[in-house]
Amino acid sequence: MLRAHLLTFTTCSHLHHTQVVRNGKLEKQTEMVRPRTKVDLQEDFEAIDGENIRCLVCPLAPVYPNRKVEQHRATAVHTRNRSRSLQELSTTSARRSAAEEARRERGPSPAPLPVYDDDADPFDEEPPPVRAYPMARSQFDRGWDAMGDRNEALWDLGAQTEEERRMIAELEGQMANANRIDDDGDFWPWPDRGTYLLSLLVFCPRSPLSRTITEGVLAFARAVQRYEIPTYSAFRSATESIRRSNPSADSVEFKGSAGNMLFYNSISSGIARDFGNLRIRNHMHFYSRKADYKKELRDGDTMAESPSRQPMVTLLDGTHAYLDEPLALTNDRATVPRLWYTDANDVVKGRGPSVRIRPSVNGQPMHAVVDANESIDFVLSEVTRGSLLAANLKDLTLFDENGQKMSQHHKLRTCAKGKKTYSVPLLVWEDDWRGTLGVGNYSHTSVLYSNAFLDRVDLDRRSSSVRFFSTSASATPEELFDAFVKEVNTFHGEPFFVWDERENDTVLIRPWVLAVLGDTVMLNQLSSSIGVQGNLPCRICDGGGGTRSFKYSADGVLSAMKEGPLRTSDEIVRKLEKQLDLAQDDKTQELLTEWTTSGIKDVSTTDACTILLETNDKLRGKVPRASGARAPRNALSPQEIQNRLAPLRASLMVDTWHSPLHRIIDFGGLQHTPVDILHVASLGAGKYLAKLTD
Repeated sequence: MLRAHLLTFTTCSHLHHTQVVRNGKLEKQTEMVRPRTKVDLQEDFEAIDGENIRCLVCPLAPVYPNRKVEQHRATAVHTRNRSRSLQELSTTSARRSAAEEARRERGPSPAPLPVYDDDADPFDEEPPPVRAYPMARSQFDRGWDAMGDRNEALWDLGAQTEEERRMIAELEGQMANANRIDDDGDFWPWPDRGTYLLSLLVFCPRSPLSRTITEGVLAFARAVQRYEIPTYSAFRSATESIRRSNPSADSVEFKGSAGNMLFYNSISSGIARDFGNLRIRNHMHFYSRKADYKKELRDGDTMAESPSRQPMVTLLDGTHAYLDEPLALTNDRATVPRLWYTDANDVVKGRGPSVRIRPSVNGQPMHAVVDANESIDFVLSEVTRGSLLAANLKDLTLFDENGQKMSQHHKLRTCAKGKKTYSVPLLVWEDDWRGTLGVGNYSHTSVLYSNAFLDRVDLDRRSSSVRFFSTSASATPEELFDAFVKEVNTFHGEPFFVWDERENDTVLIRPWVLAVLGDTVMLNQLSSSIGVQGNLPCRICDGGGGTRSFKYSADGVLSAMKEGPLRTSDEIVRKLEKQLDLAQDDKTQELLTEWTTSGIKDVSTTDACTILLETNDKLRGKVPRASGARAPRNALSPQEIQNRLAPLRASLMVDTWHSPLHRIIDFGGLQHTPVDILHVASLGAGKYLAKLTD
């Protein structure tokens, strides 16, 4: 019978030696083992076993192999969670869960039932001592005390004297009015339960309360003496403190052109949540689709024709190809891709004009020219990187269809630094809300947006696909939309990186506006349209219209159905500048006529025109010097008036003097402000048309 004794030891991290004693002889066995990665756990990780480590600060307590710990620690999500306090961490994180488990009250340990003497008389025993409840009790205790069936047990009859009952009643009354100190800390970031409940009431989206009603609510709450009731100033102070110390750093303070202060959540944070959520990220479609049908936003022409369309695609060898960069194809073909798209089978393809190689002639060196007469559609497998043509394209000068020299490197390639790039289209929605206490009461405006990479079924069924930007009861719709437009334009020139949960890497994001949504009134205001009050009522084109009597006739209704020339933002801005010219020249009647005939009237431009007209009246001596004075001001000469109005007009045009809709970079135009179907189908035929043709 063989007997073996094993003696095991390790001489280095890669060799594992085993000594085996067989039949009195010592045999040595050596085998290679996988070296273990040395990990610095610090305070944000804990070891599970020799191979896996758990993150303590990120949601859902993710587990990673040793070799991926440093990669996860470098992510922005982990860095942000690591800097947060215990109360700021997600409730699903390991550290927060452990703290709450330790804080949770434990029940009494199991104990055997007491043994009673059958011959003992319970009435001869001393009554149990009265249990003094703490001054601050839980909601369960208060509900238990309020139950009506809590009669005394038979053996407690006569156990309490009248004086003791009075003392207990007085004690319970004090407990009912006591401060609820046991709730402090459970309503973070609000300081206490009362302030938290007041915020739910005051900031209700459908009926926000004014200061007068808020103070009335506080007076009522103090009268009934329930929870801690803050004063109005304390409530406002807590609200401002929370806004300014938001741990997520998503809230941005913005001052509008009218002087109103508002707060908004950055677009970058909303897009980062989309790419960090696999339930949303897995349903994104990055390329426009070319098929015989149109079912989704990606099937339309806008996604394919926008200057901000998806600029990059990943080739089969893992490299990145960008638009407007020459590519060599099989069969000695070359092209400059102008569009990445998918067919009906979701196969990614490219499309672009052909590129011709011109030999050296008359001293002009060899160069490449874009041939706009020939278009090439190709699949990614046809792209070659190692051919002679591909090598020549890198060294040749490239000229476009108009003979202009082209750059062979997309500007986003430099910004991406080797990472993938996504140009994210956004659907923006703005409208005003009314309270439930009557039409026109407590109105406020909100701006929301969605990721247009998602199909309709995901946009309709997933509430998480709708992102909140800002809301305000004091700021104008133009101020809210101006904040959105300025951030989009900033990100157009300065794209940002987010974590892509599916790619497990950071990606470069550049958002752009695909469409602006809202009701007819709001979109007319943003589009600088006077609406049905003008001769040209359509905000998108100059079709139909006419005088009031003509529009109310049958021919006027038919004329409104005809399409006219599309309005462009450049044309609208030129007409708005003309309105400023009329106001500067004190031509009030001509300005009113311009509004009606052109159908263009902007809120911000109208305010600027009003300032110019009022200043004109003062400088022309039409306004008295002071209130109650009879003598008018001394009129200035026309040249002196223009000398004073010119700098005033320049100051009015420094920042926002017309709708921010006309300043969106790469926006497709007013045709991308679709008509609200509610106003067309329901209100259009059922209300407005019936009233006009009555």
